[in-house]
Amino acid sequence: MIAPDATLGINPLSMATLRVARPTDDLASVVSFYRDGLGLQFIDRFEDHAGLDGVMLGFRGAPYHLEFTRHRRVTVGQAPSEDNLLVFHVPNR
Repeated sequence: MIAPDATLGINPLSMATLRVARPTDDLASVVSFYRDGLGLQFIDRFEDHAGLDGVMLGFRGAPYHLEFTRHRRVTVGQAPSEDNLLVFHVPNR
């Protein structure tokens, strides 16, 4: 559950939200890329929920987050096509 963020004056519970969920076989590497590489914040995680482990990354108080899951008994392998993309436009410092 994402708590209201008083610093931004945003209550995500009162607006539409976007959740992008993707499976992975390597949860640690995905977290490292999005958190350490792109600067997304750790929001929450879960373990062994119906055989799934997962982590949510984004920015606290924002109306969106990414959720990555790893199924303990299933290998998801590669994306079905090269067009299975998640695109970020990151400003050049």
